[in-house]
Amino acid sequence: MTTPAAPSSRRRLLAVLAVIAATLAAAAVVAALLLTGDDDQDTGREPADDVAAAPSEAPDETVRTYLEGAQTRDCDVLAAHDVGDYDSVEDCEDFFSGADDVEGDDLVELTIADVEVTEQSDRAATVRLQLTQSYGEGADATTYENTVDYTLRNDDGRWNITGFETVQED
Repeated sequence: MTTPAAPSSRRRLLAVLAVIAATLAAAAVVAALLLTGDDDQDTGREPADDVAAAPSEAPDETVRTYLEGAQTRDCDVLAAHDVGDYDSVEDCEDFFSGADDVEGDDLVELTIADVEVTEQSDRAATVRLQLTQSYGEGADATTYENTVDYTLRNDDGRWNITGFETVQED
């Protein structure tokens, strides 16, 4: 009985190089999938809940923009948040078109006296504002001072106002 001949060193070298090339190709595919940020869209799984995109604007700036939108009746700004009596720009415009027919003093001035972010995480924030609201003009003017807490949620990198509450101060 004869023993089989050992493979030639050239064949052995080609086999080793083929294994290395296959390993590198597989590593390149895995790296490409990881770096493209696929977020598991093809598998139907949701992205991890503990990772939130960083908002481009600070929560207190979001509240200021919202209040400016309320004063100027900017429905694009107002309808972008989960507060108010409207779910769309059209609902907001309908709301304000009827507001001109309601008797009462219009808001003449809204002044933000103080703003403080009282709580903030990657997912949520609370912003406290001290507001002065003036209604009417001249001798009929009425002014109210309020402290209001606005709650915000991080929706994929955008702060969304989800509620507000007047704070009863002692």
